[in-house]
Amino acid sequence: MLSHYASGWGGGSRAGITTYSMSRYGRVLGKYSNIGTGLLGIYNIGTGMVMDGGYGYNAQLATAQTAGGWLGAYYGGKLGALGLYFGPLGSIVGGVGGAVIGGFAGTSICSNIYKYFNK
Repeated sequence: MLSHYASGWGGGSRAGITTYSMSRYGRVLGKYSNIGTGLLGIYNIGTGMVMDGGYGYNAQLATAQTAGGWLGAYYGGKLGALGLYFGPLGSIVGGVGGAVIGGFAGTSICSNIYKYFNK
């Protein structure tokens, strides 16, 4: 398992190497994407409840899709952040790309599982 830890190194060298911390950008991006996902999920579940006249099939399907998308995006982003080994840009592109792909995959998988068990 990969671990991230503080090395105590303050950066700089005779060669003039500059270091950057990308964690601030990741936290901000993660925070706002979680808020957006939550709001979209609430909207979808609410729309399903209106269609069903209560918490029926469509609202339950929207709940499964929201949960699957959220989990898929979270773990896809974690996996994609391994792009760190290609530099800071690799981490950002990999993390965002992994989250997007994971979100779509999680939504699709949970949707299919729900539909399978509710035939």
